[in-house]
Amino acid sequence: MNSDEGWWLAQLTLLSDLLQDLLRLVLVCNKLFANLSFLPGDVFALLAVFE
Repeated sequence: MNSDEGWWLAQLTLLSDLLQDLLRLVLVCNKLFANLSFLPGDVFALLAVFE
């Protein structure tokens, strides 16, 4: 594996961690706003943006 491949692997790992953190944040917000008529569909719409 050359250094370029290692760099890309590191970037993908960072991106994966970031997306997992973002998903946790969205799920927490969904729970917090559930009492305020925050629809689960909004969460799926947000996630669709990142696909």
